[in-house]
Amino acid sequence: MTRRRGARDGEAGFSLIEAVVALAVAALAMAAVYQLISTGLSGAREAEARARAVLLAQSLLADLETGPLQAAERSGGETGLRWHTRVALYRTLPLPAEPAAPPDDDEEEDNGRRGPRGGEGLVPALHLLEVTVAWGEGEGRRFELRSLRLGAVP
Repeated sequence: MTRRRGARDGEAGFSLIEAVVALAVAALAMAAVYQLISTGLSGAREAEARARAVLLAQSLLADLETGPLQAAERSGGETGLRWHTRVALYRTLPLPAEPAAPPDDDEEEDNGRRGPRGGEGLVPALHLLEVTVAWGEGEGRRFELRSLRLGAVP
């Protein structure tokens, strides 16, 4: 008796159990990949929102630095970002000592300076400039910038 090819005794292949285990392993691997992609996208959205907040905060601070230095607060919002700015007097600075004697007329000119006070009746002062930008639900996320600017107060 001769054996035919393809007989069942030595037949190669996968059993049903092996196929089910392979599908389960593939499903777990796909779930892990999905989780990694989801985490990556979430991180990218957070980074994009933070970058927008930083740019808005820098822009608002630049506006405060070029404007008049008066104690004030402003708030607003745009495209999912909420912002708040504040300008406050931080500290007045001591004035330099008065000169002992006025300069003679034949000495060097004043070059546009108006004496040690830097102006008529103005005292040098530091002003605190604060910008806060928030995003997200509820408390969400925040980004703050603070700066000091030299100015004058009457």
